[in-house]
Amino acid sequence: MSYPKQPAYPSQPAAQGVILSDIVQAVQQNAPTACLDILKANPEKVDVKGFIGTTPLHQACLRGVLSIAEILLDRGADPNARSDHGETPVLYACRNGNVSLIHLLLTSGGDVDATDKNGNGCMHYASLGGSIVAVHYIGTQTHLNFNMQNNNGDTPLHISCQNRSNMLTNFLLRNSRCDPCIQNNKGVTALHIAAQLGDSELCWRLLTIATCRLCHIKDELGNTPLDIARNEPNQRNKSLPEQLAYYSKLDPITSPNGPKGTWLTLAFLPFVWAGAVFVLSSYLGSFAALFALIAFLLLVAFVSRQSHRIPHPCGWPNPIFLGGFAAGIVHCIIGAFFKILPALWPCPVHFLVIVTLCLICLYYLRYLAVGDPGIIRHGRVSADGRELAIMDIVRGNTKEADFCPYTEVIKPEWSKYCRLCERTVKNLDHHCLFLNNCIATLNHRSFVVFLLVVMMLQTLFVVDVLLITETDMTSAQSYISQVFHAQPWLFDLALLCVLSFMWEFTLVASQLINISRGQTGYFKRCKGKLTKMEALLNIVRFFLNRKHSQFCEEKYPQVDGNSFLHA
Repeated sequence: MSYPKQPAYPSQPAAQGVILSDIVQAVQQNAPTACLDILKANPEKVDVKGFIGTTPLHQACLRGVLSIAEILLDRGADPNARSDHGETPVLYACRNGNVSLIHLLLTSGGDVDATDKNGNGCMHYASLGGSIVAVHYIGTQTHLNFNMQNNNGDTPLHISCQNRSNMLTNFLLRNSRCDPCIQNNKGVTALHIAAQLGDSELCWRLLTIATCRLCHIKDELGNTPLDIARNEPNQRNKSLPEQLAYYSKLDPITSPNGPKGTWLTLAFLPFVWAGAVFVLSSYLGSFAALFALIAFLLLVAFVSRQSHRIPHPCGWPNPIFLGGFAAGIVHCIIGAFFKILPALWPCPVHFLVIVTLCLICLYYLRYLAVGDPGIIRHGRVSADGRELAIMDIVRGNTKEADFCPYTEVIKPEWSKYCRLCERTVKNLDHHCLFLNNCIATLNHRSFVVFLLVVMMLQTLFVVDVLLITETDMTSAQSYISQVFHAQPWLFDLALLCVLSFMWEFTLVASQLINISRGQTGYFKRCKGKLTKMEALLNIVRFFLNRKHSQFCEEKYPQVDGNSFLHA
């Protein structure tokens, strides 16, 4: 499921041989045939009221059972019947989030303006259920707006924030659907709620959209969001009061800026660290080798403990992995040109090989880090060339799960939204942290070629480091020890190359296995078994930048032959 939705109530089938006579029980047990039989015998039961004044249609809508709702409506059920709390079947359907059911009720006379005794309408109930599809349907197919307030003054944004429905909250804040500055009857804004919950990420999102003026809005008790954060006894985020205090000092008409300094520090830290180690080790004499090794291990430990997002409420992707990978490549190139090649000269052929591989490596590194992996900028298109919309879900032309809650379109086949890149891409393989980009249809082949080139460079580098060191080769242990003390900086880089080579080898192997099967790391298309020749042809066609082998298409029709990878 690509969006949050009210969980369906489990249906309990009737015991074998038991004939259901109660219409409510038949609805609760999801027995449409029994419902039809009961209504044929007793038509007056169609609107019989049960628990808290709910009718069978209420129960069907609460459970999202479209087939039973159709039977009840065909038999004259009232789509505007009220429970003891003033709830209608339409409101229950909105709470469940089934847009086909909501559409059925509205086209059968259901009142979209109906509210319960607390003033909660369709928008509020859909927000309670957390269904982005339902909220999107109501907002686009009816006249209701996203800033509707109930008797307490709460908007759908208040409700989604209180329920921690993060995706729905982002949806409501996107495109200025909801006004974050709206206060309820107690003067509470969405930022007050976020501060009470200790949700620093939500506070950041609200402030970037509504500016820092939100920090200065007071509730009926005179408390700002900062006061709420400081006084909250069960504070989940100890740093939130400090963050809100900083935002409160900013110009109210500005939005907080992202942590560009932190981002740049993490991006360039590995390169600067390795460079500093190289410079310092040249002054440490006999301690240089041990110092360089310890510094290298500390850097590896620091990088390995990093998360995929920087430690800030904005949640930007962490660039330290890209910085570390690029720093390793650049330092190896520097070592090759300023240490290895001068020691091996004259070696024109060797020089040309290294220069060629380095240029190819740097080109692919830049292309894979900033290039287009296969971004999709439109929704799925029907056979007649029309882009699918929310009503196609209602008509059964596509599934609710195909609606992307981030891009708000029907996702094309074999597409995936990446939360780190915040883009939908075609034929996603994976998001590569070491390139800070997705690997998908337009750069998959380049990614595999890049790995192979890097592995060749690493092999040459390690061999060259061993060749330029004049040592006694009486034993492997003494030889490595002498290399370690003679060239500590190059030794650490060579050790990094060896470890990276092993990781890259396993990655390339898994890539080739997926390619041979006509699939990606994320999309598993072929469930059958191909022959060795068919698998080999898939690999050959992949590297030739062609559509993958037709064998897979012929044997396994579920494969989308037109959507395979293009480099």
